[in-house]
Parts: sequence; structure tokens; C-alpha cells
Amino acid sequence: MTHNTAVGVSALTYYIIGLVLLVRRWHWQGLLAGAFPLIATFAIAALPVTGRILHDAYADELSLSQEETSVSGIWQIASSIKLIWPSLGTTLFLAAGWSILRYFHFVRRNSYFGGLFLTLLLAFSLTSTAQSTLNSPKRAAEKVRQAALQNAIPPKYFGLSPEWVCVAPTVPTNRLNEEGGTLQPADPYISFGVADRYVVLWNHATARPLRIPAEQVRITPEEKPTDKCIPSTRQARNGWQNTGH
Repeated sequence: MTHNTAVGVSALTYYIIGLVLLVRRWHWQGLLAGAFPLIATFAIAALPVTGRILHDAYADELSLSQEETSVSGIWQIASSIKLIWPSLGTTLFLAAGWSILRYFHFVRRNSYFGGLFLTLLLAFSLTSTAQSTLNSPKRAAEKVRQAALQNAIPPKYFGLSPEWVCVAPTVPTNRLNEEGGTLQPADPYISFGVADRYVVLWNHATARPLRIPAEQVRITPEEKPTDKCIPSTRQARNGWQNTGH
């Protein structure tokens, strides 16, 4: 058994024993009639509210719009779980530990100081886990900035998949309707795809998005970031692909 497996089995055993001790004196009818519907209702109701929180924070970090960070419902659910689960897991962890301590009489049933200590520990733990979770978009955005500077592969983030591309204008460069900088066709860019008929690129020179109408450029995905793009060579070898289609 590997170390990670042993830790996982131990944690699962701890949760099961602690939670079984917690509910062993509860009436299952009351549990099913009250606690389960309440938890299910909260979970279902929370998803629409929390589904965009991490993506919107990620968008704010990189000055992107909501449309430019749009993802499918399954990824919104995944980000909701990421948002809620650390706090829920912390609560269950402390509840299981409290039940085990009570079972072995380390804590009295009506102990005021024990209850106060548990409350303070829970508040501290929830604050810490919430802060760590809410910092997730900031860390992901910073990795994108670093990838642009170091020609590294940008990380994915809950359905968002920035990638390196080469960009070739299909109109004279003086007719490009750029927003957020000036396109350098010889340089590779990190692309966030097309939104509202604009190609959205990361301009590392300005540390802000560069937006260009999709019909004015052609995009070639780059499997590995390179120092320079050579449009004529890539066009002959691969052919240009318009990201607007």
C-alpha cells in the first residue's frame, strides 16, 4: 500500500467512524425528513449562485468579460464544488472529530468551553479554506501571465483552455481594428478563443487582452510555444484556419 493510499484509507475511516458516532442516536426518519432535504435544497439552490463566482474572479484578474470566459454547465457545477467542498469537508472533519472525542469522554456533553473551542476552530477553519478557494482564480491568472512571459503552456481552469496561437492578418495591418494594443504577427500569443466575433489574445506587452475582429485575422494553433511565428512557412505547410468559423 502506498503512502497516499494509506492516508486516503485512514481519512475515510476517520470520517465514517466520526459521522456514524455523530448520527447514531438520531432517528433516521427525522434525519431523512429534515436534514437530507435541507442539504439537497441548499446544494441545488447554491449551484446557480456559485457557478460563475470563480470564473468571474478569473475574468476580473485578466480583464476579460463574462462572454470571454463562458463555459458549459458541467464546468460551472465543477467550480461550484470547488467553491463549496473545502468548507463542507472542513465542517464534516471537525464534526467527526468532535463525535470521536465525545465517544471516548474527552469532551463532556454540555461542555461550554468545549463548544466555544469548537465554534472558534470551525470559524477559523472555514475562513482559511474560503480564503484559499477564493485565491484560486488569482493563482490561475498569474500562471497565465507567467506562461506568456516564459513561453510556457498556460494552465486550464474549469473549462477555460487558453492556448498558444500564431495570428496572421487577412487585411492590411493599418486597417486592423485592434483593442488593447497592436498586433505583432511574428509573435505567438495566448488565445482565449472567439467571443462576440472578436479573437481574444493575451498581450504580454501591456499585460491586458488584445481583441481583434475574427474576420480580420487567421489563427494557427501552436502545440508548443515558439519564439517567432513564420506565417508563410506555416501557411504552406498547414494552411490557415479562421477561428471565426
